Amino acid sequence: MKTMRFAAAAAALAAVAVAPSARAADSTRGPWYVDVSPAGFGLLTTCLNNQIVVNNGIPSSPTNTVCGTGSAYRADIEGGYHFSKRHDGFTLGIRQVLYVAGGVAGSSLVRFGYDIAVPIKDFELTIAPFVNAGVAYNMVTDGAVVFAFAGGIDVKFFITKAFYLFARPAELGAWIPGGFVYQAGIGAGLAF
Repeated sequence: MKTMRFAAAAAALAAVAVAPSARAADSTRGPWYVDVSPAGFGLLTTCLNNQIVVNNGIPSSPTNTVCGTGSAYRADIEGGYHFSKRHDGFTLGIRQVLYVAGGVAGSSLVRFGYDIAVPIKDFELTIAPFVNAGVAYNMVTDGAVVFAFAGGIDVKFFITKAFYLFARPAELGAWIPGGFVYQAGIGAGLAF
């Protein structure tokens, strides 16, 4: 027990000592952004009893117990603002997602995150962890609506002062009622 307390105290002291020199650089990009992910993938795993179920990745009306996994093509558009008035720090945005499989579904989400800028000569790499929450809904059959939330990370690489390419290697969350969600995507964006 003493060893664990000593290790925790040493780690806290090291973090305080290193923090000033480990500070990320200020971004030189604008605070507003819009990005589009035309190439994405969604995977929803469910096991439900008399709840909304998934058919080819699309939520539908309540039914008997069903277990399974569905995948879907996923595309999204997102826009937001960085409170630092640069393309780093705390950010608030909105995202609209389209899922296409055996049917069509969507989700409307509010995104909150913290972007970390890493300058690389004339370029900039931004590491952007985030959480989002909102609703997911079936747009074809009965319009079933569920609560959706997730957390993940975006990695943005600025090619010019305003244009960037990005990858979302992992976004994990849930649709309630519904199941667990894994999503990923690639795309491009514009900061201004």
